[in-house]
Amino acid sequence: MITKLSKVFGKEVYTTSGARVGRVVDVNIDVNTRSVSDIFISNLDSAFQKKQGIEDKKGIIYSYSGIRNIQDIVLVSDMKPLISESVDESAAPEEPASEAY
Repeated sequence: MITKLSKVFGKEVYTTSGARVGRVVDVNIDVNTRSVSDIFISNLDSAFQKKQGIEDKKGIIYSYSGIRNIQDIVLVSDMKPLISESVDESAAPEEPASEAY
């Protein structure tokens, strides 16, 4: 899948089952492979947060390999087994890292 990186920022994220997840706010790039490794999703949907048990989290980090399509929205595989990290409201480092942002 090839797309301009600038086209990904700000896009709404939905699962293949139709659940709204949130909005892409950043990406993590592996400089060795020159490819996107993760996307950072914030502005999480409250129903999604409740279903995942992450009501107190600010965002999640999602593996780029789980992205199914990028058009008007970002379509991802269902999230339950694929959430790599979730981020506390109080934790917001200045620079995104692969574990948290």
